[in-house]
Order: sequence, then structure tokens, then C-alpha cells
Amino acid sequence: MSSVADRPVLSGPLTALALRGTVVSMAGDPVPEGVVYIRNERILAIRSRREPIPDGFPAGAPTVDTSGVIYPGLFDLHNHLPYNVLPLWSPPQRFDERNDWIKGPGREDYRRHVGEPMKTLNERGGADIRNAIVRYVEVKLMLGGVTSGQGMDPRDAKISRGLVRNFEAETVADLPPALTRVEDLTASEVASFRARLDSGKMMFYHLAEGISGHARRNFDLLEQNALVRPNLIGIHSADLLPDQFQAMANAGARVVWSPLSNSLLYGDTLNPRHLLDAGVRFGLGSDWTPSGSRNLLLELKVAKLFGAARGGPSSAQLVDAVTRQAANVVAWSAQLGTLQPDRLADIVVFERREADPFENLVSATERDVKLVVIGGAPRYGDDALFASLGVPASELEPLVVGGRRKALRLSEAESPLNGLTFASARDALADALHHLHDLRARRHAHLLEEQSGSSVPPLHLDMPDGAPPAPSLFARIGAVLGLEKTSLPPLASIDLDPATVIDDPGSLFDQIDRIRHVPELLKGSAGLRRFYR
Repeated sequence: MSSVADRPVLSGPLTALALRGTVVSMAGDPVPEGVVYIRNERILAIRSRREPIPDGFPAGAPTVDTSGVIYPGLFDLHNHLPYNVLPLWSPPQRFDERNDWIKGPGREDYRRHVGEPMKTLNERGGADIRNAIVRYVEVKLMLGGVTSGQGMDPRDAKISRGLVRNFEAETVADLPPALTRVEDLTASEVASFRARLDSGKMMFYHLAEGISGHARRNFDLLEQNALVRPNLIGIHSADLLPDQFQAMANAGARVVWSPLSNSLLYGDTLNPRHLLDAGVRFGLGSDWTPSGSRNLLLELKVAKLFGAARGGPSSAQLVDAVTRQAANVVAWSAQLGTLQPDRLADIVVFERREADPFENLVSATERDVKLVVIGGAPRYGDDALFASLGVPASELEPLVVGGRRKALRLSEAESPLNGLTFASARDALADALHHLHDLRARRHAHLLEEQSGSSVPPLHLDMPDGAPPAPSLFARIGAVLGLEKTSLPPLASIDLDPATVIDDPGSLFDQIDRIRHVPELLKGSAGLRRFYR
């Protein structure tokens, strides 16, 4: 994910282009027959196709009729991106709050299916596997229309510099980087948390994650110490009461809603009606594939079903929550979230399937993503559109999504991932995940090996692995020599999480249907499946 202050303008014919279609700018009414003119990294103008070409648009630059609906690039406001190589975990029970599955009765199951596999892959897979993780999870975002995402540690910027913008590492003018805290705040940490908020940076914080009332104490601690502020972004916030949402709104704080992850872990989510009644600014986040959505398009559908059942957001409000309002949540609205002149050209084009442009996006699957543009550069979409843009086939990686021929354009100047294709990353990860036992055996064989000289050190994972405290040096030496048994659970081969839902709807929704505590509104033919027929 990109953390580059000034991306170089790509050479060749793509320094300027124009896209025709229904333009949903999120800054005004949709333009049914509109044209978005792009020059270098920015939007030059938006006009009706009957109006003249704007001054400054180069003669001979390609103009492509997308026959689609053009939106601002989508914002995924919550994720743990490296984990998105792992498949969905079926929790053995419904939990009351996050500590129940991280530290409590569900810890061993979580450790066996999520914590230890990810730790093994990251620490023992080597530089090639770590590069493959970054490439794979970033492409998954783009396949779902996402151009900006959360959940990649800024300390990994050297390896994770890619294409999708990173809320925590971006340094482009007017896109200030955000801070993140995953762990629950304790009383002894209030002063340090206050100092981070005092910096003025936006702060993503896992707030009140649960549904039983116990997780609400996190909000009480913030409120008692005057820490509910405009730069606080409460991820999940599922345990909050209506008056607490109102307090968030009154303070100018924001919320990120991740309804599928909440449903899979806790059997319910926040009442979206409370968000609307309080007027709190909110966006959506996919969370992570072990207990959340494969991409933001699936998360939109979960939010749509909850909204329909509980008087929550309309389709227009949900599209707003992943574009204009999402940019406001993370304080990036000066440059992104709407399509306007002089703004950065992060754009996504979808197939036109519904008459209402907002319903069109909420109902869309990955098959309907026609084009993804980041910083004025087309990065993914229908191969026919790339051909219309004059992009040489040598710059493209072909793939098929939902039976449609697509293409990726992944090369980026000075990126450490250059030359690494999506297909090779996918194949390497699939093989590594099928040989986790061998990878972990390598870990024990080299337990005392010095690793600091690696050119690509392990990624900074932001979720605990569920392991007990580290053993003493004597115990570790004993484990290497076979003198002491380890407490590690057995590691079975697991499947790489597929890149899309549309190419794997049956097995994913079958698994969700089998989890007893998942709300019925998500299950069966009337639930999520109906969007992927």
C-alpha cells in the first residue's frame, strides 16, 4: 500500500484520459451522460458529454465510453490486511466481547485456526511469502473497488508500498496519516492515549467491541477522561447505547461499522438506526477474512440487510458511507471521497445493472467492477477497457473474475513488489498454507537463528496469536534439542482465502449458514446469497 509523498506520473499515453458514463460524484446530483476528464493524478473537469472538452485536456488523449456508472474510489475503513490470506474461521460459540476469543474460552480455537497459522506464515515463510502477502491482499481490495484502506502497519511501508492508499502511512498533501490502537485501553494508559489524541491525528480505536454490556466500559473510560474527541474513530462500537452514540456525535467523534464480523463473533451488531438518530459520522469496514467480509462489496450487502430490517441506512446512505462520508471520517475529504475538479483521481466504474445508481453499487459484485483508477492511473478492470485506453498487453496481467476477462496493471515506479504478479503471489501462498506443518518445523529447527539480517523482516501483525507468554531461553533450547515438549497445537493444511466472493459463493455462504448464532437475515436464499446468483 502506498506511502509515497509524490507518486511519479506514469509515462506513456495514460497521463490523461477521459471516462464517459453516469457520473455519481457524491458532490451533487448524478450526471447521466457525463465525462470525467483526468490529467496526471487529478480530475480536470466533470462535464456532460454534450459540453466542449475543457481547456488543458491534451489533444489525442483517450476518451473511453465505459457504459457504466462512475463513482469515487471506495474506502475500507477497518481491516487487518495481512490476515486476508486466511479463510473464514467458524467460531465454536457466540462470544460476548473480543477478549473472550483472544484471551478467554475461545482462545485455543482462535489460536489454532488464525493466530498460529498467520504467525507461522509471516515468520517462517521468508521474504518471498511476505511480499506475496502484501501483493495478494492489496489486489483483493482492488477487485472489490477499494482505492484506500486501513490495516497495514506503517512500519511495513518499505515492503507494503504498492497501489492502494494506506490511511496509516499516506503522506500525500492533505491526506494526513492516522494512528491506530487495537488493544483495550487501561487506566494506566490514559495519559499516553491522550497524548496521541493531542497530536491532532485521527485515531482508529477498537471501541466497545461486543454486545453484552461488558465492552461498554471502554467508552466509559474514554468519557470519564474527556477522550471522546473529534479525532476519535471508534471501530465497531457495537456495545454502545443510544445516548453514547449521541455523545460521540456531539463530540464530533466517528464510528466504523463492521456488521459481518460482529455477527460472526457476537451474533449481532450495533443498531444502525442509532447511528442515524444520533447523526454520528460513520463508514464501513470489512474487518478481516477470518471473521469478516472478503471485501467491501460483501460488507455493503450485510449492512443493507441490517438496514432494511432495522430502519437503518438507505442504499444512498451506504454509498455515502464508503465514499464522501468515509473520507470525512478519516479527514481526507479535501482530496478524496467525491469527484470534483482538482481532487485526486481515485475512481471506480461499475457495470450498470440497476436504474438507481446507489442501489447499483450496493448490489454489485466483483464481476461488475469495470475499472479502478488510483491517482489517475488505471490499475484494474475489464481487459476491453484497457485495450480502449491503449495499454500494451505487456503491461497487463490477465485474470478472469465471475466469467469476465479482466486485467491488472500493477507496475509502480520503485515499488519493491514490481515483477511480482498476482498469480505467482496466489500460488506461493496457497502452497505455503498447505505446508504450514513444514514451515513451523523449520521454525523449531532454527529457533535460535538470528533473523535481523533479513532484507524483508516479518510484518507487524496487529492481532495477538493467542500463544502463552514466551518460554525462557532454557525452555527454548530444550525444545530445539527435543528435551521438552511444546504446547503448540497441531497445524493442519488450510486453503488460501479466495480473491472474490463471486467465484466462491457456495462454500462461503454454506459456512456462514452453519454458524448457529449468525442472524437469520444473513442466511439462506433470502440473505447474502441472493446478491451473488
